[in-house]
Amino acid sequence: QQEWLGEGYDFESKTVAITEKTRTKITEAATVARPTWRNFASRISLLRYASSTTGISLAPYYASLRAFSSAASVLSCRPDLWDAPAWDPQPHVAACLERWTQDVLSAPPRVIKRTQKPVAVLITDASDWGFGGIFITADGALHTHAQEWTPIEKLNGMTKRSVHAEPNAIVRLLRRFVRPKDHTAVLVLSDNDAAVRAFTKGHSPAFVINKGCLEIQSEFPNLSLSLCHVPGAANPSDGLSRGHDLSVEDWVQAMHLARAVLDTGVEDGVHLDPVGRPTLRPPPG
Repeated sequence: QQEWLGEGYDFESKTVAITEKTRTKITEAATVARPTWRNFASRISLLRYASSTTGISLAPYYASLRAFSSAASVLSCRPDLWDAPAWDPQPHVAACLERWTQDVLSAPPRVIKRTQKPVAVLITDASDWGFGGIFITADGALHTHAQEWTPIEKLNGMTKRSVHAEPNAIVRLLRRFVRPKDHTAVLVLSDNDAAVRAFTKGHSPAFVINKGCLEIQSEFPNLSLSLCHVPGAANPSDGLSRGHDLSVEDWVQAMHLARAVLDTGVEDGVHLDPVGRPTLRPPPG
């Protein structure tokens, strides 16, 4: 076993957990009688670090993270307030912080696993008309789905905002196609950068995207989910999302994109583009 930067590694069981020193710091941070803003920031930072170590998603702790974000925006302009007494958090924020603390302290060691090779690729898109997706499995089978937004969804304006429509489409299409027993690892291709980044991290500062993160994590707890960005002009699900049939060109493009991953594995088929987005490499040949 080896401890390093507050983490304890067990090389025999291939697990990682927070150390007793880290546990003590988290407990002490939660019991400060009259915390300052510096204490509050330290507590959030410790919880975030420990969550990363134990593999706990941050999506359930949205209230605490939003409170910290609001405080940080003030402190960045008023550094003289760092050592001033922090305000008493709202009851729902205090309850969220307590739950987060207990979840971290009670979390079992995280088993370190290799990235699973995807057994299927889901290509999604959304428009003002609706959403569409192409689902391709490792055996080459291709399935499609297109669905128009309901009148209520169109009236509330969500269909005109990609930050609402695109994550919603991803969640609905996962429900449509993924069978947990058969599809243990899935790669999602989307041209929405916010959804790709947030679903990859597992949480988002945007409430509607964070809601999608929670839905995926609760409905597909054992799914190994990877996401990649695909340029809008190269997204073969664009036509489906506008109510059109899948064209031959889009079929060819979908198979081309899927082959980049299913033939090589997600680690070989994906790289980071110049702005840090996971993007597909062109397939060999």
